[in-house]
Amino acid sequence: MLSLSSGFSQNKARKYCINQKTVLEEEFYSENKRKLLKRAANIKIKRSDEKKLDTDLSIQLDKKDGIPASINFGNRDNQNKLYINFCLPTRLSQKNDGNELYYYYELKNRQSVKIKFTEWSFNALSTPVKINFTNNKSRFSTGSNLGVLIGKSRGSTTFTHLSNVGNIQKDKKQTFGFYLGVSKINFSFTDELNQENDIEAGLVSPGLGYLLTYERFNFGTILGLDYALGDNSSKWNFQGSPWLGISLGYSLFSF
Repeated sequence: MLSLSSGFSQNKARKYCINQKTVLEEEFYSENKRKLLKRAANIKIKRSDEKKLDTDLSIQLDKKDGIPASINFGNRDNQNKLYINFCLPTRLSQKNDGNELYYYYELKNRQSVKIKFTEWSFNALSTPVKINFTNNKSRFSTGSNLGVLIGKSRGSTTFTHLSNVGNIQKDKKQTFGFYLGVSKINFSFTDELNQENDIEAGLVSPGLGYLLTYERFNFGTILGLDYALGDNSSKWNFQGSPWLGISLGYSLFSF
């Protein structure tokens, strides 16, 4: 059983990887097949002064990891330009001081570029499905099971220029990190006087998690341990037991 859950995510210090191997994709109409197709080509970084790229900068861009940068589309008059704000080493950035020099990709209508990025990500999740395991039994449970996943994300953004309806950005990323969840449980046990005791206790669930995100939709798996809190927590059959959880959700907002 799976259920939708709402949540939010916060991304810190997203850095795109810019190198010379960035590929441009464009849609075109094929007269032979009578439908829209896509084709790929290399796209070049341009300078605002229309000069060639500096040799030192080109050397850095030729490396596999390229140069980290932030990226954004221009305003209404320059909406076909994708501006690149390089995080340049001091020896390279000094060459640009006072020149109002900037770098950009120029896109035509229906052209797009996919650029990889890394970032630290904070995600609030609800894990509606959990399965606990012990040596001789298992426990299947459903509920909100709220928690947070903090980790390093790797992904890509596809930037598409559409001259008539506006530009589009679509993200796809994978996050792996540490998870911490909180919830409550109800259980019963028989004490030394042979009396049945009903207990409600808080539950803390540390673990590791993986989250796949496309736009605002996410799917995740969590592997963790459950620890009940309170005087009688040791009476719970699944105290300290491992569990596997599934999270399927939609982020209502980001900040």
